[in-house]
Amino acid sequence: MLNGATYVVQPFLRKGESQRTKASRNRNHMRGKGLTSYTVMVYGMHTMAKTNNKDPVLVEKGQNILFIGLNRPKVLNSLNHDMVRLIQRALDEAKQDESVHLVLLYGEGNRGFCAGGDIRAVAQAVREGDMEKALQFLEEEYALDLTIHRFPKPVVVLADGITMGGGLGLSGGADIILATERTRSAMPETRIGFFPDVGATGWMFDKCPPGYPEY
Repeated sequence: MLNGATYVVQPFLRKGESQRTKASRNRNHMRGKGLTSYTVMVYGMHTMAKTNNKDPVLVEKGQNILFIGLNRPKVLNSLNHDMVRLIQRALDEAKQDESVHLVLLYGEGNRGFCAGGDIRAVAQAVREGDMEKALQFLEEEYALDLTIHRFPKPVVVLADGITMGGGLGLSGGADIILATERTRSAMPETRIGFFPDVGATGWMFDKCPPGYPEY
């Protein structure tokens, strides 16, 4: 279910770019993808019936849109290995499906889109001496983020609420990120000594205002 928040287009300001240039670039980009402000508003206000489905990822096809919902609200939709593989599979199928014109990612629950990767599961694998399992998760998570960056069809992310770490990784390659007054973004990995991953050292400096990605 997409919650009832009002979503607004949140284009990024590039280094040395004026607000007027940013607005023009954003309009041209949306037009090139076959999108309009009206279309984005419709997607943002789209609602689906509340589900009791316990699957970690919900995939539903609408009219020319593929909805991909992260469905672990009790843990802020943190990404585990199964979720990464399910999202990747859905994107691979959407890429080949000519009836899908746009992919929209959202998070179930009312607290956030995605708090990041499931660090507990990774840490548990390391404690058990299964480094291959931990590294395999990271490899596939990064490959998923790259898929979104290179996806040939428009990708929209509803970044309502907490959007951190791996959640920013899913958002970083999207064509349009819809933010709300509740959106909270961060790379909390740095507090446990892990470098800002999911490509953040690249796209954050390219897309965010000067000084924003520094810490």
